[in-house]
Amino acid sequence: MVKPSDRKRIASHLIDKWREHYNHVRPHSSLNYLSPVEFAKRAA
Repeated sequence: MVKPSDRKRIASHLIDKWREHYNHVRPHSSLNYLSPVEFAKRAA
C-alpha cells in the first residue's frame, strides 16, 4: 500500500515530467508545431 506522503511525492514527480514534456517536447499547433521552449528561443 502506498503511504499518503509517497502519493504526494509520486504525483509531484509525474506532474513535473508532464510539464517538462509539454513545454520542451510536445509540439503545439498554435506555435507553428514547435514546443514552447523552442518557440521562445526562436522568438528571442
